[in-house]
Amino acid sequence: MRRMVKQVLAVASVAVVALGVSIQPAQADVWWTYTRASGSWIQSAGTAKWDNVLDRFYLYDNRADGAGVYGEIEYWSLNGTYMGRSSHYWGGGSGTSTSFSHNYYSGSKVAFRVCLQDNGQVDGLTCSFWKTATG
Repeated sequence: MRRMVKQVLAVASVAVVALGVSIQPAQADVWWTYTRASGSWIQSAGTAKWDNVLDRFYLYDNRADGAGVYGEIEYWSLNGTYMGRSSHYWGGGSGTSTSFSHNYYSGSKVAFRVCLQDNGQVDGLTCSFWKTATG
């Protein structure tokens, strides 16, 4: 009887592990990056997010500092060919966000960053480091 209980428990354990593995999410599909502090600008005053599943680039304005949020995104094809850069601006005010649709192929490499833009000028010192995402 003990042997049979051990076998049943072993089979049940394998089934639970297999089920657990099958419902685990795949690799990360969402990447984030934040502006850096510079002068009177504080860190994380702006945020950018890339959602690989939705092919959407998001910009968030996190502070009532008078600056808008500027984002850049670069894209490489599946074979590694650089396809170019696009830029986006959001000046909706503190606590607001927007998103921009992109139609990239699944598995492509995307790199993006976010900066603050004030009076039409991007402050390069506030730009986040480039964040690379693949999907």
